[in-house]
Amino acid sequence: MFYFLSCFLLACQTPLEEGQKALENHDLVLAELSFREAIQLDPNDQKAIAGLGWTYHLALEKLMAAQSFERCLQLNEQNIECMRGRASVALAQQDTQLAERWLQKAETIAPEDPEISLSRALLDLSLGENEKAHDSLEAITRRFPERSEFRLTYAESLLRNKRFEEALKQTELALSDEKLLARYQVMCWILRVRILLEGSAGVLQAECSQKNNVWKWVLEAERSLGEAKAVGIAIPNIAVIQRQIGRRKNDILAKCPNSLEKID
Repeated sequence: MFYFLSCFLLACQTPLEEGQKALENHDLVLAELSFREAIQLDPNDQKAIAGLGWTYHLALEKLMAAQSFERCLQLNEQNIECMRGRASVALAQQDTQLAERWLQKAETIAPEDPEISLSRALLDLSLGENEKAHDSLEAITRRFPERSEFRLTYAESLLRNKRFEEALKQTELALSDEKLLARYQVMCWILRVRILLEGSAGVLQAECSQKNNVWKWVLEAERSLGEAKAVGIAIPNIAVIQRQIGRRKNDILAKCPNSLEKID
């Protein structure tokens, strides 16, 4: 009785709610503990099982993520969230055929679901169908302008289509969203690094007269990486990204050996 009264007065969260909040904050340790607690209370809690699947997926535990989503689908074969999760894991494992099968099932049940449409666009990008993905993501972003995570993937499609300035604009719009979750902030900053590095490479190949502008892009990429690190979430392959920035600086100096204006 005292516990329930305390929870009422203090607005206590259920384990499922705690897990969902922890997942939003990218606290994967707390998310796993909370979702597991929720599943102990109800072994058939599909939301908790799906949440555990996404937690493992973000932690790069692909096998355990797949098992969680499959358990969810055993309980309810119509659960599109778990279909989408299983497809996402398959895509991370580079099994595009399996991802395609799960997405097709989900689309049959919910053809207008924006999350499923986003997953479809990600699959298209992985298959190199960049223009198709771009058109789909542009439409999704227009339908849901408040969903900055959609804008992030749209920026990825613009990068794949070599539309660097537009891609940068979309990352800036996404980052201006004060409600953007931490993991999406990191993804956006890292995407920004990639856009700046790839864009600078193209300009430098064209003409050395633009070297000072290119150097500014590289410095901005370096700053963007610093912003990503400041979010406080582990960044996969950060050493690779740092080397890429260093190599781009060396490329500029090697290809255009004339004196470079000092830029702070």
